[in-house]
Amino acid sequence: MVTMGAPDYAARLLTKSEFYSWKELTPRIGHLIRICGSYDSIVHPGYFSKLDPLQDIVKLISDRAKINPIIYRTTHEPVLKCIVRWSGKNTAYSMHVYKMDGSILDLIDNQQATIDICSQFIESLLHRVNGDDDNDDPEQVRLRNAQFFQPLAARLAKFMEQFKALPSALHQQLALFYVAALDRPLYAENGNRKFEYFAMNNIWHYVRACLINEEDVRLYKACLDQMYTRAQEDNDKDLKYWWVSFWQTVGMKMPQTAVDYIEQFLYITIDGKDMSFLPLLPVSVLKR
Repeated sequence: MVTMGAPDYAARLLTKSEFYSWKELTPRIGHLIRICGSYDSIVHPGYFSKLDPLQDIVKLISDRAKINPIIYRTTHEPVLKCIVRWSGKNTAYSMHVYKMDGSILDLIDNQQATIDICSQFIESLLHRVNGDDDNDDPEQVRLRNAQFFQPLAARLAKFMEQFKALPSALHQQLALFYVAALDRPLYAENGNRKFEYFAMNNIWHYVRACLINEEDVRLYKACLDQMYTRAQEDNDKDLKYWWVSFWQTVGMKMPQTAVDYIEQFLYITIDGKDMSFLPLLPVSVLKR
């Protein structure tokens, strides 16, 4: 039964060493995750509530799974269902739901990770940067992104690192995500970095590491052009670093993909007095 007082009572029981051994509990943990997830049906305004112990339950399970990895087998499916539900298009839940996410993401079984899961995560991030919550309270949006969607981007990055190479369809999705994110403000009025910045930063290193053919590199042309333009117009050192680091990796791996950017390389080298492209320039010129 979904009641306001049950999560606190359950959390207290689970912390008692004499309650049940975790070995006995393991077959039932998937069901426990489903029960925690079912509390998304309760709407509660504000940041704090009596349902906050839900995150304690999930955190406790996550900590136990690190010692007993067999737990991941039972948590994987119900956790994914929760994440997909909570990150869907035009959906918003109370904060007790999003507070569970940092730990619930850790209950995905890495051995069962798939390209399809990565695709679903990218789609969820794309909904966020496409303005799904533009009409919501800005502080609620900030908290929601910090609690749920930034950890989601970090988990996506771990999966990308695990796979090392990605299919073209996934690169196409990632390129669309970056174009959409770069259309948005990356900094708040007070200068603090926004969700779009953190999500891009989490993933960017693994994007360039996962590129293995020229066709996939070209999928990022619009994104790279937009990133370079914003870096120059806004004097954004982070965007410049992302752009430069991309070509330092990909340009040396696949020089033919860099030939259209020789003018930018020269500008950064000569006008910007930045020697980052010295090793790449001779190779790019020869390819051209």
